[in-house]
Amino acid sequence: MFKKILMIGMSLAITTGALAETVETSSEKDKAERIKAFAQSINIDYEQKKDSPFLFDEKDTTNYEVLYFFSYSCPHCYEFKDYKNEWLNQKKDDVAFHSIPVSFQDNWEITAKGHIIADQLKLNNFEKTIYDRINRKGYKINKMDDLRDLMSEEYSIDSSVFNSLYNSLETEIKLEKYTKITDDLEVMGTPSIVVITKDNKVFLTSPSIAKGSGNTIFSTEFLMMRDRKQQEGKKN
Repeated sequence: MFKKILMIGMSLAITTGALAETVETSSEKDKAERIKAFAQSINIDYEQKKDSPFLFDEKDTTNYEVLYFFSYSCPHCYEFKDYKNEWLNQKKDDVAFHSIPVSFQDNWEITAKGHIIADQLKLNNFEKTIYDRINRKGYKINKMDDLRDLMSEEYSIDSSVFNSLYNSLETEIKLEKYTKITDDLEVMGTPSIVVITKDNKVFLTSPSIAKGSGNTIFSTEFLMMRDRKQQEGKKN
């Protein structure tokens, strides 16, 4: 068990950056001790939820659906995004990833619609843009006008185009779908990650459950690694 967790931690060590720095600054003995301490600090934790089939139309080669529940208005999601993005660069091809914007607060619905509109318009680097505006420049998005101004300033989106998309039936339907998924899976906080396996097993993990952002990634990867081993065992 420990060896498996260590392998996960080592393969994803770039996520935390801890070992990358150690390699350049430490002796071999010190590096080994730091690696051991890092491995021992890894915490794998999650909750098993009620069974569910995949919630999106997936390819036949998809074995795992990973759902990421977040809000651009959530400071913890801002802190978690680099871990999530680094993992996305390394995830296996049999994993389908979906971002689920939640609306736990009134102003979160506005940024959730922002995510939907950005996806519809295929805006480049929208995640970085909106997070930087909120967390680095102190920009508040508390009403529709705030989001419209941001999209106009950063992407030159015409107000009439924005208004049409913001109030469109398609946007409302997607928002309702995301809300239903969040409620059905009993997701209570952000950021959270849900893993659904091809045989309908559902698991939830988060920084609060796993005690840290890196541990959340390790837990996510562990759940899929364990399931792959179980599926291999069934074939043999």
